[in-house]
Amino acid sequence: YDSDRVGWSIQGKIPAVDLVLRKGDVGVNDAAAEQKYTRREEAEWPIARTRYTRFFLTPDQKLTTLELASDTRRKLSYKALGTVENPQLLQFSTEPFAAEAEITGHIVAHLNVSMSPDPSGPTPTDIDLFVTLRHILPEGKEVHYTGTAGDPVPLTKGWLRVSLRRTNPDHPKHRPWLPHRDYTSTDILPVIPGEVYAVDIEVWPTNVVVEIGSKIVFEVSSGDTQGCGIFRHDPSDRSEQKLRGSNHIHFGPKSLNYVTLPIIPPKSK
Repeated sequence: YDSDRVGWSIQGKIPAVDLVLRKGDVGVNDAAAEQKYTRREEAEWPIARTRYTRFFLTPDQKLTTLELASDTRRKLSYKALGTVENPQLLQFSTEPFAAEAEITGHIVAHLNVSMSPDPSGPTPTDIDLFVTLRHILPEGKEVHYTGTAGDPVPLTKGWLRVSLRRTNPDHPKHRPWLPHRDYTSTDILPVIPGEVYAVDIEVWPTNVVVEIGSKIVFEVSSGDTQGCGIFRHDPSDRSEQKLRGSNHIHFGPKSLNYVTLPIIPPKSK
C-alpha cells in the first residue's frame, strides 16, 4: 500500500497509453510467445488519429468499404436460439487485405433486423444479437487469442437484446463509435414480428494488425459461438416463448448494414 514502483502517481512518468500490437499468430495461453508482440506508446485513448471506417455487409455475405447502392430489397435469415453446440449464424468476409492495416479501438455494428415466428411455435417478443469479429490468416486458419480464463478466443465480441436498443445521444459519454444506453426500465421497447429495427451494437474494443492476405470476418448469430469460453449466456433468460423463430438482416436503399472499424494510420514523422 502506498507503493508505486512503476510511477503511476507521478504525472508524465509513464505513457497515457501503452499498446500491445497483436500481429501474427503466437498461440494461446503462452506468455513467453506473447512477448513477440511489440508495444507502442500513445498520448490518448481513443487514439486521436483514428480513421473510423465503415465496412458494409452485402447480401452475398461480403464485407467491403464500398457502399453499394441498390434498389433491391433482400434479407438473409438464420434460426433463433443458436448455441455453441448448434450455432445459427451468418458470416461476412472481407477480401484479402492488399496492405497491412491496424485496427485499434472501439467498434460499433449497425444492423437492420427483424424476426418472424415459426409456423407451429409461439410468437416471439425479442431478438438476441451476438456478433463476433474473427481474424483469418491467408492459409485460412483463424487466429485465436488468450481469453480471460486462458481459453482460445476470437478477435472480439459484442451483444444486444433488441428490446434494449434505445440509445441516449444526449448523454455526455455518447459517441458515434460508442453508443450510450441508460438501461432504465423505461428504455425497454417493443419488438414486433415483421417490423425492421435499425440497431447499433457496441463491440468490445480490441487491437490487431491485419497482414497482407489476411481477412476479417464479421459474424452475426442468435446465441453464443466459439470463443465465449466459460461466460455463456443463461438459458433461463433465453426461452423459446420469448425468442423462438427466425431472425433476419435486411438490405436495401434505406437499410445499410455496416461495422465501423477503428483504422490507425502510422504516426506522422
